[in-house]
Amino acid sequence: MRTQPRDYHHVAIITHPNHAETDALVVEVRQFLIDSGVEDICSFTFEQDDPPQCLWEQELDLVITIGGDGTMLRASHLCGPRGIPLIGINMGRLGFLTELTRDNWQDHLPTLFGPDSPARLEQRMMLHGVHSRGDKVLHEWDVLNDLVVVRGRFVRPITLSVSVNQTPIVGYVADGLIVSSATGSTAYSLAVGGPILLPEMRNMVIIPISPHFSIDRAFVLSDQDEVSIRLETEHEAVISPDGKQSVMIENGDVLTVSASTFTADFVRFSSKRAFYRNIIQYMERNPIALKLYNENAEQD
Repeated sequence: MRTQPRDYHHVAIITHPNHAETDALVVEVRQFLIDSGVEDICSFTFEQDDPPQCLWEQELDLVITIGGDGTMLRASHLCGPRGIPLIGINMGRLGFLTELTRDNWQDHLPTLFGPDSPARLEQRMMLHGVHSRGDKVLHEWDVLNDLVVVRGRFVRPITLSVSVNQTPIVGYVADGLIVSSATGSTAYSLAVGGPILLPEMRNMVIIPISPHFSIDRAFVLSDQDEVSIRLETEHEAVISPDGKQSVMIENGDVLTVSASTFTADFVRFSSKRAFYRNIIQYMERNPIALKLYNENAEQD
């Protein structure tokens, strides 16, 4: 595992546009960075069409996200290919990927600039997906959570054939199929009954969505494996990369998934034991469901 760098000269702040307190927090974090001797700071929100030039033209030492897990996820798509460490301040509801909160960031972030920083880098394997039609590559992605092949607007199952390392292993009639990373194992994959993997494991999980008379168990593969998913259905189906803009696929199209050459490097202050504590707490008391329940109770 790489050690966390101690010098920060160029830092970017990435924010979610729809959190009420985000603007005020950006001002606080920016002032903290200035006081800590950071030479260059740029910031933008994900509602902007294009990230600012600082993300492409400078060697950034750190990216700080202010938002929720979705903001962290989208930031990983920018930072992973460039090897930029990420740290998140949670303003959302779940905050499973983020490390800090609105209330405690001032306790932890200053320690990054000390000589004996407790921070560590948690390297998360990303996935590389290739959508092809015949010999033509139509789309490519590097994602953190998962690549999903799923039915479109029509409520009909789709038929998929799956090969691993060019060897056919199984066919599915299902609503769809998820290929997730270890990070993604606690996202959509978990929701359909997949196994929980430790976030630093370099594995992939294949699991169907609502399979009909098909194998309903997950396959756990290594980072040396390659998964090919072929659509065998005439009606509408799509590929969803990390929940981003879906792309339409046609009968005979293939999605190939393998371990990306990039990793998402998360700055962590907590110990690895925190993962177990958090996942159990979230499963016992889902913070999203609890928040909605409390909001509805107040309205009643």
